[in-house]
Amino acid sequence: MTPRNFFSNRLLLLFWLFIFSVPIGTRLFLYQHLAGFHEYEAVFLYASDFILLLLLLLIVLQKKVQPGALSKPLLFFLGLFIFCAGVSIAFSTAPALSLLVFIKLALAASLVLVVPAVISTRKLFQWALGLMVAVCVFQAGVGIYQFS
Repeated sequence: MTPRNFFSNRLLLLFWLFIFSVPIGTRLFLYQHLAGFHEYEAVFLYASDFILLLLLLLIVLQKKVQPGALSKPLLFFLGLFIFCAGVSIAFSTAPALSLLVFIKLALAASLVLVVPAVISTRKLFQWALGLMVAVCVFQAGVGIYQFS
């Protein structure tokens, strides 16, 4: 891939933005499920959620989804996992919150379709992992600095 078409590819650019935004975790507080603030019972919209939705939309619109490229056992177990997670909503003490977490889980599972549609070479995959690790280390350093 030449540097000229690196930035012309919207999918790849959104993917890099997604990889960069995941460790940073920029979020918008939407509402609290119970009285008082408890982070595990609050609903947030993360920037990475929005970027991943855009990425999925572009992949579907450009017809880059290649389910045949994925192994059938992988798709089966991923589907089974998502199904079991969906069924568990019925047994939850907070079904509304469980539904939102289920949607986030399904969104994360969609990365199985996103990564093969965007990353075509081993080198690109290594760069993506390297960027994510670098941002994670930077974010950890910021956290250590803030709380020390």
